[in-house]
Amino acid sequence: MTELQYQILDELYFMVHYNDLANTLQMDDEVLIRELCILIQKQWVDYYKTVDGIKSPDIENWTHYLKQYYYLASKSGLLVHNSR
Repeated sequence: MTELQYQILDELYFMVHYNDLANTLQMDDEVLIRELCILIQKQWVDYYKTVDGIKSPDIENWTHYLKQYYYLASKSGLLVHNSR
């Protein structure tokens, strides 16, 4: 896990919208989106269309919608984060 990934996971103990995450971390959109994609592919972060907790379905080109989602660290993401 990189330092950037650690910082992102650190903010995702509770569900956070992309805009709030970007604002808090003060990361460039390109960097944040790249790291979120990596974390999602590792199954360390889940993404949701709404805050109601229903996970967004796998859709084609989901990476185009990353700025619209809410994010939450998965159980495996929390375990990796806490074991560091």
